[in-house]
Amino acid sequence: SKCRKERGERLWHLFRPCYIRAFNKARDVAPDESITGALTATTDDYISKREFRLLVVFLCAYARMLDAFAIIDGGGAGVDANDDRRIELHEWLSGYKKVEQ
Repeated sequence: SKCRKERGERLWHLFRPCYIRAFNKARDVAPDESITGALTATTDDYISKREFRLLVVFLCAYARMLDAFAIIDGGGAGVDANDDRRIELHEWLSGYKKVEQ
């Protein structure tokens, strides 16, 4: 339904930095090799079967880090004017213990 699609798109955009970082970290695990029939593509342009498990691990780790960061940045649930994707000292001091819970 429309509500599910909107929620899915919101989650996609919210966690997109995690997807990019996890992909870039996992694709460098296996050695870079050329791909038969491709002019410029190499195996570093894709996630190989050998790298897939690590991609999933990195996705989970980076998503958890983003969750922790979001708890501290702005200090509230959801996204508002206080969420500037930076953690200032006062945000850190008032929020880091929330992450431990």
